[in-house]
Amino acid sequence: MNVLQTPGPIDGLFFAQFHPTIGPRIEYRYPESCISDEIFDKFSNFIIPKPEVHGNVVTVNSLGIKIKGYPNKIEDSKYERNALLFNLCLVFKPDARTSPYEPLVHKLSEYLHSLETENSFLSHEGSRKQLPLMLEQLYYHLNAYGRCILKLKLLHPLRMCAELLSPRQETTPVDNSSDRKLTLNSNASNDRRRRETLPAAQHMPDRRGGSSACVRSRGGLCKAGGPGPGESCGGRGCAMDRDIEQPEEIAVLYLKVVDACGAPVAVGEEQVPVIVKPDVLAEMHTLDLTTQQILPFIDGVDHVAKIASLSNVELDLAKKCVQNLAFYEIVKLLPIFQYCNIYIHTNKMETFYWSAVLQQKCIEYVVADVTRDPPSLLLKFVRFNRSVTVKQLCFSELLLGTSTTSNSMPSECDAPARLPPNIDMRRLVNFGLMHGLLRRIQKYPIYQPQPPSKNARRERRVESLNSLSLSLRRYCDGTASYDLLCSRFGLSQRELDHRLSLDRDVIILWK
Repeated sequence: MNVLQTPGPIDGLFFAQFHPTIGPRIEYRYPESCISDEIFDKFSNFIIPKPEVHGNVVTVNSLGIKIKGYPNKIEDSKYERNALLFNLCLVFKPDARTSPYEPLVHKLSEYLHSLETENSFLSHEGSRKQLPLMLEQLYYHLNAYGRCILKLKLLHPLRMCAELLSPRQETTPVDNSSDRKLTLNSNASNDRRRRETLPAAQHMPDRRGGSSACVRSRGGLCKAGGPGPGESCGGRGCAMDRDIEQPEEIAVLYLKVVDACGAPVAVGEEQVPVIVKPDVLAEMHTLDLTTQQILPFIDGVDHVAKIASLSNVELDLAKKCVQNLAFYEIVKLLPIFQYCNIYIHTNKMETFYWSAVLQQKCIEYVVADVTRDPPSLLLKFVRFNRSVTVKQLCFSELLLGTSTTSNSMPSECDAPARLPPNIDMRRLVNFGLMHGLLRRIQKYPIYQPQPPSKNARRERRVESLNSLSLSLRRYCDGTASYDLLCSRFGLSQRELDHRLSLDRDVIILWK
């Protein structure tokens, strides 16, 4: 499978964090073999980078591995170095297409940032134990379905504040084997609630200011002295004024790999780019320098090789720039227009017949004189067939007004003196190609050696002097069109026809 056609797949995930004494290190990874500690040590400056790089998608492609992450930073005095640096990264093969994963990595990192800020998800030992299972679920679901629904259990704020203010006590470990799997959001999971009882009452400052907030259990006395068991102390946020048996909080995150655009189309040096979004010319200062250099030479007539020559740009760079413009639908790629070309209409003519909007667009694009009545463009399109060239159509249909037949075609000298046609033939053909109404029939030379005859030695000697050179014959494999050969060897179609006609081992295929 060509990796340029589909994103991924993911080879692994890991969660890295800056340790106050050790430095950058991997806290969790899945699978364990997705990245080694030696490779991580070499890339640690890019995975946990300087503050200037935080908040950006970072991609590292080296040493046979490709890593994509979104480094994040949370500044707070509660951390040992007044900041928490972390990064959740995806691991790919070095030639994988990873651009569709950039929004996902960004969303996932910002989600962990919010969970840590609001619920201490990453710094609390009880909640961060869910990270290994989260990495495992992301690995399997994103590779299998291209989407994933994460459901994470969060510590309730009242319980979290009570644990922070109360002295650390030894507790009996609880068997959470039944909760090891992170499941998808379902009605059954919403019905299951877990009840917690707060420890002894504690006073804590109210974040909004004013009187102190009180957290205490039923049956206990307020440390500050106050009402008896089961009564409110009157402080703002006192647990006796509300239900302290709060249900467990669940955070749900929906992730999906979005591949809005397909893979970039291959650009041939014989193709002609046609600008379909003229507004880009007014914003040329936002484009890269090479694109700014070739864009003024894109006129819908010259092919890519000629554009590269006129703009003094290397051919490969020009092809990449045109490929980028075609990817963002700024230009359309069409075959070279010549009056000796042959086109046929497609089955999309029915759509053109019923679409008044498409017909109006065609009139605005191809009509030369808007003051004259527009011609019937549908009739113009349906007259394209395998036995008629564009030149023949121009003289038979547009100038002479006679019916098109393959047996009798008028010549140029038969054209009477009359008004020129009210359409631009080149733009008519381009419009048909861009909207799939027409298809070009091209010629492909194929080299097939013939069996030797009686006078083979004499024929070979004459052929070596007059026929196709070995370098040209090398491209006669049925995949190189006339347009490509003419562009690569600097020949016209008439010259190429003449050279190929001298070689008895070359046949011409129309398709």
